[in-house]
This record gives sequence, structure tokens and C-alpha cells, in this order.
Amino acid sequence: MNERIEEQARAAALAAAAQQKNNETQAEVEKLKEQLNIQAAERESDKSKILQLEQQLENTREELRREFLSLMAQQKEASAQTTAPITATAQPTELTTIAAATDNPVTEHEDAHIAQTVVETPMGMNNNVSDEPTAVNTPSLGGEHVQQTVVETPMAMNNNVYDEPTAVNTPSLGEHVQQTVVETPMAMNNNVYDEPTAVNTPSLGEHVQQTVVETPMAMNNNVYDEPTAVNTPSLGEHVQQKVY
Repeated sequence: MNERIEEQARAAALAAAAQQKNNETQAEVEKLKEQLNIQAAERESDKSKILQLEQQLENTREELRREFLSLMAQQKEASAQTTAPITATAQPTELTTIAAATDNPVTEHEDAHIAQTVVETPMGMNNNVSDEPTAVNTPSLGGEHVQQTVVETPMAMNNNVYDEPTAVNTPSLGEHVQQTVVETPMAMNNNVYDEPTAVNTPSLGEHVQQTVVETPMAMNNNVYDEPTAVNTPSLGEHVQQKVY
């Protein structure tokens, strides 16, 4: 009788222990299920965030593509405007054995304070002939304060002939034009110097200053015919002309 009671007590204790173990296991299972549910919810949230980020990235790519196309179109328009055809005319310079001609055309409305200087020193020895060595043409000069200087120093020795060494034409000059022609011919031993200077400055503007200085020196039966011919028709106001 006592043994049966002890066996029943042992069985009841084992059942209680098993039930407790089962309850604990069930609690752990429920806890794991809850964690799995939480993780699943987090995964869903992460998926939605990933989808949102992908959409934002696609939108950013589309905006960048549009901006790039717009910048390319603007660059093409700017390059088309800046690459307009530009034509330039070359200034010819011809040198011959008889005459040296320098043409310097200057268009109207040229910048102020333009300076041009031509220096020539022909030298003839032993029966040489130098005919019309210089022809300087500066037509249609533009802006103010234009200065031109022509200096010639011919030297002739032993029966040389120097005919018309200088011809300077400066038509239609602008305001404040200063022109200086200095000639110092030297003739020795039966030389002939015919018409060394011809300066024509028609239609000059205001404040024109012109100076012609000539110092001929002739020795031993030299002939100096008409050394200076200066014509300044139609000069403007404040014209100063000096002939030495």
C-alpha cells in the first residue's frame, strides 16, 4: 500500500516536472516567435526603405541627365557664337630696286596716339643714280594725336644724281596731326640735286603742325634746283608750318 502511494507520488512529480518543462519550452517558443515576427517587420521596413532609396536614386539620375543635356546645348550655342568667321586683310609691302613703297592704311575711328616713323638713309657712291627712293602713303588716318616722322639723309659722292628723293602724301588726316620731314642732302664734286622734297598734305584737320627742315650743302659747281615744294591746301584751324 505504501509502495503504491510512493509510485503515484513519483508519477505526479514527474508529470509536474514535465509540465513545467513543457511550459518553459512553450514560453521559449513563443518568445522566439515574437522575435521572428519583430525581425520580419524590420525586414519589411528595410525593404520599404530600400525601395524609397532606389526611387530617389532614379530621380537624381534623371535630373542629372537633364542638366547635362541642357549644359551641352548651351555649350554648343556659345561655341557657335564665338567661332564666327573673321576676315583680315594683309598690308602689302613691296620692295624694288628703284623705289621702296610702304602703305599703312588706317581706317576711320582709329585709336588715339598713333606713331609712325620711317627712316631712310640712301648712300650713292661713284656715278650712282637713285630715282624716287621713297614713297610713303598714309591715306585716311583716323583718330586723334597721329604723329608721322620721315627722316632722310641722302649722301652723294662723285657725280651722283639724286632725283625726287621724297614724296610724302598724307591726305584726309584727323585732328592733332604732327608731320616732320627732315632732309640733309650733301653733294660733293659736280652733283645735281633736283627737286629733293615734295610734301602734299591736302584736307588736313584741326591742330595740324608741319615742319620741313632742309640743310643742303653744295660744293664745287653743284646745282640745287627747287629744293623745297610745300603745298598745304585746305588746312584746318590752328595750322603751324615751318620751313627752314
